[in-house]
Amino acid sequence: MQAAGFTTPQQITRLAFFVDNSPVDYVMDDQRVYMTHFYDSAYGSTAAGYPNPSTYTYVFNGSVTWSGPGWTEITLTTPFNYDPSWGIEIFWENRDGSRISGPPQFRYTETDAYTAVYKYSNTSFPTTSGTRYKKRPNIWFMTPTIDPPSPAAAVAQPMKLKILQLPPN
Repeated sequence: MQAAGFTTPQQITRLAFFVDNSPVDYVMDDQRVYMTHFYDSAYGSTAAGYPNPSTYTYVFNGSVTWSGPGWTEITLTTPFNYDPSWGIEIFWENRDGSRISGPPQFRYTETDAYTAVYKYSNTSFPTTSGTRYKKRPNIWFMTPTIDPPSPAAAVAQPMKLKILQLPPN
């Protein structure tokens, strides 16, 4: 996070994920996103267990529409206050059981250490342990602008309009 410029406390108000495939208006209802301060360089084996959402900040609950390829932005319903002395863990629950096939395929970055845990089930909502991966999804963290933008400046001069009247026939 610090390498990306998050060196001071900031409020994260939006997240974006990059999708490689081409879902068109693929709506996933009942998406729940939680965030917490976290750091474990190896994302130890205990991280594969099902987390307790009550220890996280509940930042989003709603529908997400994926139309790829490209970035899909999610505006958080509760902003997350980032502390630069920690990392971030994102816990995402997809509770939309109607969307099992054809999901978005996230672009990711291969890492040397375990950085993510994924779990799924085709029959019920999975609350068991997942599988650790060395594939971190590409995420864009967005914060509100701290400094107000510069005042608008006119880019064109006012026009003079001359109306000509044609003589009667």
